[in-house]
Amino acid sequence: MYCSVTMIYSPTQTIAFMDCPASWWLRYHEGWVPRMLTKADIAKMLGSSFHKAIAHWRADPATSTPDNFAANYAREALAKAIVAGHCFHRDAESPKDALPDRVANLVARFIKEDPIPPDWRLGNAELILPNHGNAIVDQAVSLPTDQPTVLDYKVKDKLEARYYDKTVAEYAHTWQMMHYAWAYGEHIGQPVTQYWICLVVASPTFSAKLHQYYIDPELMELWVQSAQAVWRLMADIEAGAYYPWHNFHWHTRWGREPYADAFLRHRLHDHLLEADYVKIGGRDGAT
Repeated sequence: MYCSVTMIYSPTQTIAFMDCPASWWLRYHEGWVPRMLTKADIAKMLGSSFHKAIAHWRADPATSTPDNFAANYAREALAKAIVAGHCFHRDAESPKDALPDRVANLVARFIKEDPIPPDWRLGNAELILPNHGNAIVDQAVSLPTDQPTVLDYKVKDKLEARYYDKTVAEYAHTWQMMHYAWAYGEHIGQPVTQYWICLVVASPTFSAKLHQYYIDPELMELWVQSAQAVWRLMADIEAGAYYPWHNFHWHTRWGREPYADAFLRHRLHDHLLEADYVKIGGRDGAT
């Protein structure tokens, strides 16, 4: 399915843009990120360290200590954050200290109970698609029916049983997964009409389960049309045709919008932003 726009952006950037163009600009063009890291940021490090360790293990199943790799990835992420100038909220101190051991235990448990069927043919892990917005597919898969698909790991630090079904439903036809399915299909020259989520829950009870989602071709065509419109607008803003406006929504479902203080307190003045944000690069390193 051909996408006619020249510039294609990653799912992460596109979602950030759709949430708020001004915050997207601050993050991906000027390189500002919040200085204070929270429990949510530690949970993201848990997920990213898990992803890297599992990709390493998939590439080399003979790896004797994938849990050690996981712990090292977590330590590297924490060290990188400190070097960049981040600090940790008091509520994040305990999760931060426990992170290496937690991710090591999670990886070891996952490998012991690996839910991936043995008749699935696994392709590249963490497959980067540079011609499709640098989208990173967690796992390329060929099913026993020879149908190509993509598998994405979702790691939840904590998910109570009463919210499990709601969480599974929320992964249906998300922008991210539609992008991955479209991009991988373009990459191999064959439509991808389904994707799989491996939902890994660390606590209060460990679980690792697969969930299948079908994509209707007409729905995919609607997504492509929507993506083209958004990407064109993003490119126009980068070219200076439009100002990256703020939507003036200061709260999200997870709490206060991360860049609210940049506007409400600091009015985007660099010397003031440094109090609550650190600069980690700009447009050239955006993904």
